[in-house]
Amino acid sequence: MKVSSGLLIAVLLGAGAGHAQDTRERDVSISLGGGLAYDLVGLNLAYRAGHVEGFLGLGLLTLLPGASIGARYFVRPDGTGFFMALNAAGHRGVFLDDQATSGSLFWATVTPGYRLAIESSFLQVAIGGGVAYLFKTFDTPPSPTKRLVPILDAMLALGFRF
Repeated sequence: MKVSSGLLIAVLLGAGAGHAQDTRERDVSISLGGGLAYDLVGLNLAYRAGHVEGFLGLGLLTLLPGASIGARYFVRPDGTGFFMALNAAGHRGVFLDDQATSGSLFWATVTPGYRLAIESSFLQVAIGGGVAYLFKTFDTPPSPTKRLVPILDAMLALGFRF
């Protein structure tokens, strides 16, 4: 009886220690993925405290001056499971138009998603949408041109938490 109760206590303590490790209050993460939070395709650097995570996206569009920034709110305080993300970005340069002399691109999106974590690694998926604002200038009229368009934001990423 003493051995079995000692074994039970050891199992419960081990399970509690494992659970405590999984419920991190704060962490830093790096992930590789695609989506507007990753500046199309690139890296996402993040810091999370409790339910809230702030991030910086550096990717393909970062070749133009600018970056993607945002925040995620997780339902769970350990930074796993369902989340809601707000993402915004700003870039300067010429965008897919050889006649434009300069341009700026801005976007803002809302993307609900899910993060599946296994120990320190995670898989993250999200889909949502928002608006993009494109401002271009030309040598000839009409200049400048401005457009506000709806955009889709789908994200898939793999990462590690430290």
